[in-house]
Amino acid sequence: MKPFKILSHIADLRLQVFGHNYEELFQNAVFGLNSILFKDFERLKKKPPAGFEKIKVEGPDINALLVNFLNEVLTQSQINRKIYNRVKFLRLSEKSLETHIFGIPVDHFDEDVKAVTYHEVKIHPVRSRLSEPNIGAATAASGRPTSNGVKHNKRGIFEVVLVLDI
Repeated sequence: MKPFKILSHIADLRLQVFGHNYEELFQNAVFGLNSILFKDFERLKKKPPAGFEKIKVEGPDINALLVNFLNEVLTQSQINRKIYNRVKFLRLSEKSLETHIFGIPVDHFDEDVKAVTYHEVKIHPVRSRLSEPNIGAATAASGRPTSNGVKHNKRGIFEVVLVLDI
């Protein structure tokens, strides 16, 4: 199973995202967004990036922070005509983050995503490991913030469903 799924929705798109910690969840959300913007993202993901942009965002909580971050990535994609295939977190807490996003220029986007919405966004731990998707090697899960402020889920995985306005 992929680290994200694109789900059908009445008027918009839903993106279900998984990650072993907040960094991985945020990065997988960027990759899911990119897969909507550019259908051949898996091919681009393997290419070396052509530069980076620095992003600093804040939010009242981790849910709003994720939406704010994705909207900033979306804005940078539109301004710079790039698809971002790598995210380097310099700092991540539940209310702010600072990253470098590394991108590849593209000549078009396959889908016009207007915004990531706050509608029903709630990052939560997956209740059962039986439904855990295959998203890569598990990280050590202490349930406490690590030295860089990234929380790990004791059960091993976080999930969020995002609504994208198209």
